[in-house]
Amino acid sequence: MLSILFLVISTSVSFGQVTIVKPTLSFGACSFPSSYHPLENIVIIENVRDDFSAAGANPKSIELTAPDNFEFKPGTGFAVVNLGGNLSMVSFNCTATTVTIEYDCVDVNLNDKMTIIGLEIRAINEASSGNITKTGGTGIINGLSVGESLTENISSTDFTMTPDYYSTVNYRQGFLSWSDASTWECGVVPPNDGSATVYVKGYQGEYNTQNCLIFDQDAFVQSVEISQFANLSPGDGGGKTLTIQDDLMIGENASLRNIDWSSSGMNTVKIGGDFVNNGSMATDGFSNAYNLSIEFNGTSTQNISGSGSFRMIGSGAGQSSLIIDSTADVTLASTFRTNDDNGVPGSVIINGIIRFSDESIVFNGLGSLELNGYTELKTSTFNDHYQLLGTKNINPSTSTIEFTNSASSISTTNIPTTTLGSVVSNVGSGGELNIVNNTIISETLTMQSGNINTFSNTISIGSSTSNIGSLNYQSGYIDGILKRWFSGTNSGSSSGLYPLSKNGTQKRFVTVEYTEATDGGSVKAEWINSAMGYNLNTDTISTNCNGSFIIENTDNGYWEMTPNDGITTSENKSYNITLEGEGLLSLVDECHVTAIKRVGSDPWVVSGTHVDNSGSITNPVSKRIGASGWSNWGFAGGSGTPLPVELSYFNTQCEDENVNISWVTQSEYNSSHFELQKSRDGFTWETLESISAAGMSNAEILYSYIDSEAYDCYYKLIQYDMDGKTEVFGPVHSGCSNQNSFITTHPNPSSDSFNLIINDSKFFGQSQVEYYDTQGKIVLRDDLHLKDGINLFVIDSSALKKGTYMIRIINNKHQKVLKHIIE
Repeated sequence: MLSILFLVISTSVSFGQVTIVKPTLSFGACSFPSSYHPLENIVIIENVRDDFSAAGANPKSIELTAPDNFEFKPGTGFAVVNLGGNLSMVSFNCTATTVTIEYDCVDVNLNDKMTIIGLEIRAINEASSGNITKTGGTGIINGLSVGESLTENISSTDFTMTPDYYSTVNYRQGFLSWSDASTWECGVVPPNDGSATVYVKGYQGEYNTQNCLIFDQDAFVQSVEISQFANLSPGDGGGKTLTIQDDLMIGENASLRNIDWSSSGMNTVKIGGDFVNNGSMATDGFSNAYNLSIEFNGTSTQNISGSGSFRMIGSGAGQSSLIIDSTADVTLASTFRTNDDNGVPGSVIINGIIRFSDESIVFNGLGSLELNGYTELKTSTFNDHYQLLGTKNINPSTSTIEFTNSASSISTTNIPTTTLGSVVSNVGSGGELNIVNNTIISETLTMQSGNINTFSNTISIGSSTSNIGSLNYQSGYIDGILKRWFSGTNSGSSSGLYPLSKNGTQKRFVTVEYTEATDGGSVKAEWINSAMGYNLNTDTISTNCNGSFIIENTDNGYWEMTPNDGITTSENKSYNITLEGEGLLSLVDECHVTAIKRVGSDPWVVSGTHVDNSGSITNPVSKRIGASGWSNWGFAGGSGTPLPVELSYFNTQCEDENVNISWVTQSEYNSSHFELQKSRDGFTWETLESISAAGMSNAEILYSYIDSEAYDCYYKLIQYDMDGKTEVFGPVHSGCSNQNSFITTHPNPSSDSFNLIINDSKFFGQSQVEYYDTQGKIVLRDDLHLKDGINLFVIDSSALKKGTYMIRIINNKHQKVLKHIIE
């Protein structure tokens, strides 16, 4: 912004005996020569009675000369003398360069004063500065010799190179109309196209609030600066909007105000940049019927700052407001009072983002608050920044509150409500957000830094099955109780993670992912720092990392998972659950780790299918697929010694219309028998045969079985010891099919894409295809329409990671599972 300081006051200077009141004039030149500008009065005051000398013949004269590069308007001006003095005027003559004043002085015993009025002056060739000086004359005035200045400063500024700069004149008094061309230096009203830089100039002479620029029309400009001793106000009548694309600046001893008009109405100032106030925001009169809305609508960061007084403007019907639009991101760096000079409250309406520069900055006063957008707090509580005495409303659907103070808290005494929209916990690595009363976060909880401590209270994400909320987890722990809502199926940390902890220092995370649609409700989770005990079933867990193991030991703590609001302990809907621990000392082998559950005081049991530990022995990550029912979950482990059958081979071979299933053991110890099971879909199993084992052997033994139904199936093997312990091998995929139908993928393995080929009369019409990774998580889902005969679909797998995937085709009551490898 082009900023020029205009000095607007006259000064009084004494020379010898006379005192000279010297005016100042500064103006912009829109062309050369410029237009004429009026000069305030020049006053010569006699301090001693003989300062205007009577010596010499009358008439006496004074000759004044214009500054270099300036000229007077010929024929303008006149001079007057005080009544009852020694002086009388004879003549006044003004040319372009010279003013000649003739007067008679008849005596020396009276006080005299001469006032020069109405001179007009302009710049000639270029911007310059100088003073009107005495250059001659026959009159002798004690203290006003030849060469003495009669002005403080006359200056012009070249506006010819800044066509978008519009300055008000500073020699008119009273209300200046924005729509009046004579208000502006160049005689042109600023265009309403957002290009004008507007400078509201202070007036010559004494500061007066009635000397004010009035926006009496809608205006759309680039920026506005209200200079020292200047004022800007809406006009008489409402419905006017001043739109400022960039900054609004108020200088010292300047103001944005509401003149006390006789009418009433609402006007608006919209600001797209910064608002810098080093002056005041004022409401004139005690019965001012106007309201003023100040609206921030920028698309980049904005600031409200300055050393002036910030407050609502306009008493109206209490409808004045400060509005942060939905696109705006504003930092408040000065305290803002939410009532006007008469104590009439206004409203702070936050639809966008409002931040505070430090803890000392507040909204105070008698006004009200509507928080529909985002606020970032520097203080420890909401009310520390929002000290308004009126109603404070927090929108539970659209608002976001970011806590950044390391000792932040939420309680019924420091925030208007504990049912909030979204919350960001960004309290620093050593900080805490303390939940002093039960708190509902209806939309999103973002854990950016630091911990959340709920004590014995509950923090809830979501508020119902129709509004389950979400978690944006980045770092930190929750030490206490977290409640989450579930409806239908869900996947991932956003909808299922409970980032709990042991004493706020060690991870105790649990993630719940419904694979079968729940009836809907909530599950509350809390880490209980007490031993799980040994009331458990000694189940055998099959792993892919260190054989099978029998559960022998449990952890020194567990998760208490409490269903509510429609979900019960006996709910039979399938879900996947992942337990993550940190700093565990109860496990002895990183492979022999699993998750187990119990209901009430019942024994700990397995539920669902075990997935191998993907963490370490002290920081385990254990998952179960297809679990059901609720109560408690915890870690359990084995001895580290696998069950004593070493299986080196287990596979199938297609032989005409048969499937040959064979397996090889390298050694057996205390083995009883093998149970061979078959499945068409990889989920539902039937037993084909029970085959006796060798019992004790150190030699290689081949076992086989012929299945005469050569369908595309899965087989798994359960090995039993003499003492009843078991180990599961497989499943393996036969890949066999009859000649009349087949479902397959090609090529397999593949890279970026592959063909899914379906030719099976049982699969016809609308069908679904689900793609599972090795953790049992659905990574892709397609809807297909199958026709009779061969159906070929090109599957884009470029977004999938390398690895093995199970492809499940579902059509009415029929389903088919394939294994596919992406490399």
